[in-house]
Amino acid sequence: MADLEAITEYLDSVFKPYLFDDIVLNGLQIKCANKQVKNVGLSVDVTGDILAKAGQKEVGLLISHHGLLTRELGRFDLVMSKRLNYIFTNNINIYACHLPMDAHFEFGHSHVLAKMLELADPKPFPNENIPYGCYGRWLGTAKELENKLDEILGTRAKKVFRFSKIVRNPKVAIVSGSGTAFLNDAFSLGINFFITGEPRYSGLVYAKDAQISVFCYGHYQTETLGLYELANHLKSKFDLNRVEVLHSFIDF
Repeated sequence: MADLEAITEYLDSVFKPYLFDDIVLNGLQIKCANKQVKNVGLSVDVTGDILAKAGQKEVGLLISHHGLLTRELGRFDLVMSKRLNYIFTNNINIYACHLPMDAHFEFGHSHVLAKMLELADPKPFPNENIPYGCYGRWLGTAKELENKLDEILGTRAKKVFRFSKIVRNPKVAIVSGSGTAFLNDAFSLGINFFITGEPRYSGLVYAKDAQISVFCYGHYQTETLGLYELANHLKSKFDLNRVEVLHSFIDF
């Protein structure tokens, strides 16, 4: 078992949530009665089925990328009430890590994918002050890059918009989740291929004229990579029985 406070203080020291202006309420969102944790779960979202899996596996701390609570909570309806009731009944502490995870060079989904692709000369994207993504050069053909992405991320939510004429050694940018708002930054940096989660019409219109090919592999799917990295790290850092990523696939 591990002390809840020790884990959350460690996460705060790693991700520094207080530095980020985010719609998600990052850090420990919900604190229950239990102070000792034997099992940790990680997830993209906090949904009813994720909570059910956490309860079945006796998860004492659920670390979620999107979390449950935002800074603009709005109304609490029956859906939220059911979630909260299950959380407190089953003593599941909730820790959220949204933009602080995206920007992290070790656990950020985009940074993890860049390492898996072995991009040459990787740099933070769009810049060092807003490092939510990563960019570098793929040393190979466009087809080889696409095959590697298929291997890593699967093709369940894959959509490709081929606007670039570059076929070898393209300059590549990655922003997990919903990243097409950064396509103008990609154009400024001479990016040929842009890898993200979900397509947005306005972004694709811009990408077409900018001749940037856009590879979309699903918001959900692109935001699981950092969770696996963090899970493995926590296994080695704390005395825990089980640390695992819990899935509830919603993608398009």
